Amino acid sequence: MVWNFGLKALLAGSHGNGRVVSALPRLPRGEFVMTHTRDRGPGPLTFVATPRATPHIRHLGKYADSCVSPEQAFVFRRPEGQVVGVADSLASFRHTVAGLDHAVLAHHAGRHDFSRWMRDVFSDQKLAALVRKVEARWTRGEIADLREALDRLVALRYGPGS
Repeated sequence: MVWNFGLKALLAGSHGNGRVVSALPRLPRGEFVMTHTRDRGPGPLTFVATPRATPHIRHLGKYADSCVSPEQAFVFRRPEGQVVGVADSLASFRHTVAGLDHAVLAHHAGRHDFSRWMRDVFSDQKLAALVRKVEARWTRGEIADLREALDRLVALRYGPGS
């Protein structure tokens, strides 16, 4: 069974003529509303959550092996257009970059293809910004080993096993 209720309609229709909906805009930052899913029980209650007992850790490593669709895969090409590799995940990106010709890396880095792919396909703005800086620094001759710099950035962001 699929439930297709809008939150506003659900709350307004079953909880005291919209008391929850009308309370939401006035709710102070850091407070939350709790209500029953049926008409029984008290009306909506507000509360403040206790502070986290442990720090939040984003488990980025699990995303490194997530494969994208074939049309979103990174296609490595020589400057003249010949396809020499395809990466459908960040892990396969690292693996492929490790064995590519320097001319292929230079071709893509000069066009900022790597950072654009990471931004557009993985929506990782932070990694994309770091890779864009590496691409720019490499283009200016400030980085000698582009392959190592790309590998290091992905490994630092997603873990060494990515």
